[in-house]
Amino acid sequence: MDIKLVRKLALILIFSFFLCSFSIINNANTFENKGNISTSDPVLPDKVYAFVAPSDNLTFEDMPLQKYYKYYIWVEIVIPHNCSLTISLWDPDGMQFDIFENNLFYDPDFGRYYEIPFGTALGGNYTIEFPVVTSENLNIYIRIEQGPKCLFDIIPWEEIGDMVLYKVTRFSNGITISHNVTFKTDYMYKFYIGRVSAISFKENNEHILDYTIYDPDDLEYKIYYNESLSPINEVDKFMFGTAIEGLYTITLTIYSEVDYSNIAYAIIEHHKISHVVDPNQTDQEPPNNTTLQTNKFSIPKEWTAGILIVGGIIIVGVIIIIVRSRERNFVNFKERIDSKK
Repeated sequence: MDIKLVRKLALILIFSFFLCSFSIINNANTFENKGNISTSDPVLPDKVYAFVAPSDNLTFEDMPLQKYYKYYIWVEIVIPHNCSLTISLWDPDGMQFDIFENNLFYDPDFGRYYEIPFGTALGGNYTIEFPVVTSENLNIYIRIEQGPKCLFDIIPWEEIGDMVLYKVTRFSNGITISHNVTFKTDYMYKFYIGRVSAISFKENNEHILDYTIYDPDDLEYKIYYNESLSPINEVDKFMFGTAIEGLYTITLTIYSEVDYSNIAYAIIEHHKISHVVDPNQTDQEPPNNTTLQTNKFSIPKEWTAGILIVGGIIIVGVIIIIVRSRERNFVNFKERIDSKK
């Protein structure tokens, strides 16, 4: 093989490989950035604020928050004093959430900060109020940070693309919410539900859940009845396999002692259970035994890019070794010819 041709092929291979790797890494980064803050999002508070004794109040008005996202409110005293702090929030409908009430203490060694999560059911302008009671003037560091979409930090990323229902709903005591969802027959569905809005310690944060599923024949399945919902930052989940295809009705009822709380829930189409072979149905087509259910195995895109990089380096290295070996053999052959002359 001509040495110049080998070198050209090696250069073409290297260029194609790096172009492919860049494309895969860029696509992976695009997937990872879903749900993060974009450059056009409003600037959220991140500042130290002064509070005057004996009481003071800081209010953020018309703060635009995105629908279905989780926000974190961080507070920390940054001078050696103590205080009592309350945090209340009003959503775009003017409904009040009392999300925090506690005594704050200055701790120079470890940093005594509090993180208060709040997941939004509505998008729009919110009002957040920070009333403080203190014996001395003091400074408090306040930061509000946008996180991922509600439940997106809990649901495995490979399941997110198979969602058939996703909601964050504002519940008040005793309210019932219903959703109609089309399910396939002989499929397993995975259900998630969890509270995403914080509740002040002065109030009872227990939530009682009724969760019922009705199939297309109006057959009732009681999943939860008068059961406690898990605390915030945790979720309840269960699996449900279908026997028939059609429109299912999902009903949720929340009982609580607070005025309002936001509940996030999702349904994932998880996997096919069977091949639908029913001997009781005479018009059932015979099963195709050549079609077997296979387990899906996926490799994260970052691993794929890494494998391509390592593989490309090995291939390029082999080509370089071959080229150099051919050059040495050619030189040795030429020297032997010259020595015989």
